[in-house]
Amino acid sequence: MIFEYTPDGVGEHVSYWNFKIPTEKISQPFLVVGHVIEPIVLFESGKINFGPLLLGGKNREVINIINQEHIPFQFSFSKESIKGSPE
Repeated sequence: MIFEYTPDGVGEHVSYWNFKIPTEKISQPFLVVGHVIEPIVLFESGKINFGPLLLGGKNREVINIINQEHIPFQFSFSKESIKGSPE
């Protein structure tokens, strides 16, 4: 059996669950308590130098993401979040 809990935020989390096997008429409540911290996932470089660019010019740089956790960490980027502000 695998039990996976994905919290919505950092801090202490308390979750109540019931494990049931109806065919055996078994019902066992259990409590899961844990402390969630930010994952240690970071960019390989702290800054990017795109070099001299004319206004409206384009350039591309590749940045590696490093996962220093002991388990794989899934992530995704929203295109809306990287557009920046039009100001």
